[in-house]
Amino acid sequence: RTANAKIVVAINKMDKEAANPEMVKAQLASEHGLNPEEWGGDTVMVEVSAKTGQNIDKLLDMVLLVADMEDLRAD
Repeated sequence: RTANAKIVVAINKMDKEAANPEMVKAQLASEHGLNPEEWGGDTVMVEVSAKTGQNIDKLLDMVLLVADMEDLRAD
């Protein structure tokens, strides 16, 4: 936040039966002020599973999209 950088959140462990991404989003919103885009906020949140590879491609696409929108460049 101090760098005014866009934040992309990967909510992991979605392969677990007890996974509750809405609870995680609510905690991030209330405790850290990170409001998900689908709730009208500006934080990109992607539900992933590192174990199964679920939505990893979506996470990478979102990182590239945010970088493009923010016009981020690197050497």
